[in-house]
Amino acid sequence: MLFDQQGRFSHTFEGQLLDVSVSTGLRAELCRIEAAELGGSDESGRIDLGQIDVRDRLTTHRVVLRAADGAALGDVRVAMCFGPPPVGPRGGRVALGSRQFPPIALGSEMEWLVPRGAKSVHFLVERPAESAAGGPWRTGRQRLFGPFSADGLPRELVVD
Repeated sequence: MLFDQQGRFSHTFEGQLLDVSVSTGLRAELCRIEAAELGGSDESGRIDLGQIDVRDRLTTHRVVLRAADGAALGDVRVAMCFGPPPVGPRGGRVALGSRQFPPIALGSEMEWLVPRGAKSVHFLVERPAESAAGGPWRTGRQRLFGPFSADGLPRELVVD
């Protein structure tokens, strides 16, 4: 679930809440709260998680996305992964085509929240297919950068 501008989120579901996990990037869990620790729901069925503060477990890192000399400008999607990126449902590459990975213009600077002491940090950068402007992302090119440690992250990713 994505947070709003105030750092809040809500989600409607049916069934039983087992736990709540807070993570950053792909595969980096920062905090897990078991349902028993949350208490029950109120009269309307809402469960108030209270304030979950994981700032002491994170550091920020800024990275500029730059087009390589002679490469086309345009948008990319970027995922930060801890360890190699996951694979898709049929064993192929994973596509970054969701709201979690919005298009970012090359030349932009991004700020990432990175767990302190993280190792094996990768950045997966995906371009849309070049057959047409706004072409499909799923068939576009991908480039993997890394692995890096939290204290050795690059300041710039050059995308061809």
